Amino acid sequence: MTSVLEALQLEPINEEIGARIFVSADKILDDGVPEQILDALNQYGVLLFPEIHLSDESMASLSNRLGEM
Repeated sequence: MTSVLEALQLEPINEEIGARIFVSADKILDDGVPEQILDALNQYGVLLFPEIHLSDESMASLSNRLGEM
């Protein structure tokens, strides 16, 4: 089983705002990954997911796991 840290990589864009999240589409809903994404969103304000190619269903599932904003 892949750990959360192995499933998700984060790269800050600059010192003021934003980060790139590198995670494969098949790992994005694994235990702990949505929580790490939410933590990164709270820390960086803006997240980019380059070339993740999520299906609509996976995007909706991730949004539901992140909760209300």
